[in-house]
Amino acid sequence: MGYFYYDSSQDKWFAFEDWGDPRLADLDGDGADELVNQFEGLHLHWPDVNIYRWRGSVLEKSESVKAVLQVPHFSLSSAIANTESGPHTIKVQAAMDSESVRTESATYK
Repeated sequence: MGYFYYDSSQDKWFAFEDWGDPRLADLDGDGADELVNQFEGLHLHWPDVNIYRWRGSVLEKSESVKAVLQVPHFSLSSAIANTESGPHTIKVQAAMDSESVRTESATYK
């Protein structure tokens, strides 16, 4: 999917390609919104989250949350962002075996 947006503070258009549902949220409490992209899952790949942030005038994309946490059975594990009002969190559920019988969950803020 391609996304285009206009940043009035820089008077520029920006574009990026990524699968998911992007939204703005101040994840780190510094007063500036980060762009959080929730990949909702497709085929055999469960949900994951990427975070975009400004570094100077460049929009920088993070590794996916599941990649950073090195969750086992990457395709069977999920990361879901809660960016609605209130504390912003990312819930991760890691499949500990290939049958997804054993899982571990954690919530990150």
